[in-house]
Order: sequence, then C-alpha cells, then structure tokens
Amino acid sequence: MRTHLNICIPTFNRSDYLIEALNSFEKDTLEKYYNLINIYISDNASTDDTETAVSQYKSKTSLNIQYIKQKYNKGALVNLFEAVKMIEDKTGHFWLFGDDDKINKGSIERIFYEINENEIDILLMNRIICDINLNPIRNDSYFKDKKDVQFIIRNDEDYIKYLKSIKTLDGLMCFISSIIGGPNLLNFIIQELEQDNFYKQNLFPHTYFIHKYIRQNANVRIHYLSKPLIYWRGDNTSKDGRTMKINSM
Repeated sequence: MRTHLNICIPTFNRSDYLIEALNSFEKDTLEKYYNLINIYISDNASTDDTETAVSQYKSKTSLNIQYIKQKYNKGALVNLFEAVKMIEDKTGHFWLFGDDDKINKGSIERIFYEINENEIDILLMNRIICDINLNPIRNDSYFKDKKDVQFIIRNDEDYIKYLKSIKTLDGLMCFISSIIGGPNLLNFIIQELEQDNFYKQNLFPHTYFIHKYIRQNANVRIHYLSKPLIYWRGDNTSKDGRTMKINSM
C-alpha cells in the first residue's frame, strides 16, 4: 500500500512565490499520485493577496490543497508547526516546505519510490542554490561523500559518525524544504509540541525536534539523496526588507 505524502507550507506575504511553489508541484505530479498528496498551507495572517490567490488556485488544480489563515501573526516558528498540525492522516509521511522554494523535475516520482520501497525515517534531499529569481547558481552538497548516503543511528557511536560526515549545516537538517519525515517522526513532533516549549527558543525548531527524536529512538534510518530535488531561493528577505528569511514564514 502506498503511503500518503503531506506537504506542509507555512507562508506569510509571499503570494507570488507560493503560487510558483504550488505550480512546481502541479507540473511534477503524475495523475497516479493525486490521491496520495495533501498540501497544507498555514497563512500567518498575511496582509497581501495570499488568501485570494490560494482560493483561485484551488479552484483550478487537481491537487488536494487545504488552507487556513491565522487570526494574527504567531511568528514564523509557531506557524511552521501550525501547518504540521493540519495533517489529517498521521500514518503518512510529511514534508516541510518553504513557501518560496520549488521542486525539480522528477522529484515527486523519486520521493514516492524512496518512501515506499525503502525503510526510511528521514529522507534528506540535496538542493540547487539559486538567486532570488530561482536562476540556478550551483548544486549544494550536505555531506563529505557526494554520493547517496544512508545512516542507521543505533547508538552514540553511529550518531557521532553521522555528525562527522556532515559538510554543511543542512546536513543537520536545517533547510526545511529538503526534509521528509516518516509517520513515527510526525507523531513524535505533534506530541512534543504539547509538552516541550523549548523549541520556541530555537532558530531551527524542526532541527531540534528531529535530533531529539533521533537521540530517543533506536535504529533511526536517515537517507540522503545527492541528486538535487529542490530549488532554493537565495537573497530573500521579507516584504519589509529587514527581516531574515526564517522570520517571514
């Protein structure tokens, strides 16, 4: 039985970028996957035309999109998990996705192959670093070994081996658009949100929860795909030009 893929997109005042991201999913999703993909958008009280833009997009797409608009801006870190809490089927995988990024051609097919054919707790995908207009600059590489890598974290020794193999911060799973988690991780995060408020003090709260999960569970399987599946939009700030990218979601 094929698993569902729940795509969680926090957004704030980026209607153009958000529609561009949705278009990339629409173009790359084969008909056989339509019933297996759910897109959850949590709008952090945008003041632009995001609500109208999403409503119009939903009326013409075959993708299953659910959208909520927060009554007030809860901050980027909280809104990230508001999108996660929207997930209805918690037996599937979930994908944290930035509202200003987009996926590469063939990404959906490759992702469904990986999550259905391999035993994976965390799928980590390489990215293409782009300028603000998503013109490619170079392929990134998260690990010293530039090939596909799989880690099985059984103990401290395995965890240290994983840490030593990392080349960039994104190997620690900081870049949200490159992370897909399995149902065990999803339910762990939802449970932790109710009892661990320390995440609100972290610049990368998803990274905090992921590594907490790794440390508290045995045989966690991390699979890294070296082929870039994500276009990452660089040089991007919020609409007011002052706030860094993480604060504008």
